[in-house]
Formats: sequence, structure tokens, C-alpha cells
Amino acid sequence: MDRLKMSRKFSWFLLFIRVILGLIFLISATLKLSSPVVFAQSIANYQVFGLLLSSWGALLIPVLEALLGMMLLTRFWLKEALILTLGLYLLFDIMILQAYFRGLDVACGCFNPADQSPIDVYKLVENFLLTTMSVLSVTFYWKINQADEA
Repeated sequence: MDRLKMSRKFSWFLLFIRVILGLIFLISATLKLSSPVVFAQSIANYQVFGLLLSSWGALLIPVLEALLGMMLLTRFWLKEALILTLGLYLLFDIMILQAYFRGLDVACGCFNPADQSPIDVYKLVENFLLTTMSVLSVTFYWKINQADEA
């Protein structure tokens, strides 16, 4: 396959992933910003941060998600947005995994703080898929730029 066809193929995959992740971030940010107290309690339930840091996280994380969602959809600072998205999903994975393996009985609060579904194998798989999409988006971006430079 020549470089131009490969670049187009990766561009379509990247567009698909960007739209999905961007919309997920925007919806999630809206839900979290509509109930910051509940989201702060969700963060505190992970027993990693105190109430003060959880409260700050409940304000900053949704704002970051909203910004990343807009950046992914508009391609504004795309490389940076993709890397930050991957970093954020890795952080989410660490938080969920530590709670799961510590046996904490907490609701995830990942997308909607009002959702009280517990962290289980399905939640781990869901986050793994989102992280995988983030890894693929960074990889596709790199391959597209590599093909354009050749």
C-alpha cells in the first residue's frame, strides 16, 4: 500500500476515534459539572485523595475533559490533545484498578456521577477499550505525520 493510501486510511480511523472520544468527554464533562458535589464524593470514595483534593478534582477534571473534547473535535492542538487524552485515560485506569484490587465498594462515577454502578470487570474492560482507542489515536497521528514527511 502506498503512503498516500495508508495516510488516508489512518486519517479516517483517527477521525472516527477523535469524534467518539471527543463526544464522550463533552457528555461526561457536562454531567460532572452539573453535580460537582456528587462527583467530588465519587473521587473521595477512591480513598486516594483527601476531601480537599477531591473537591478540586471535581472542578478541574470536567473542565479538562470539556477542553479536550472540544480540542479533539476541532483538531485544535491535536497532538497535545491526543497525548493528554491518553494520559487522562491512563490515570483513570490506575484509579479504577487500585480501587478494584483493594476491594473498595465504590461506584465508578466515571461518566456520570449519579450512576451508582460499581467497579467490576465490565468497567475495567470499558476503560481498557477507551485507553486502547487513545493509544491507537496517538499511533495513527504519528503514522499520518510520518507518511506526510516521507
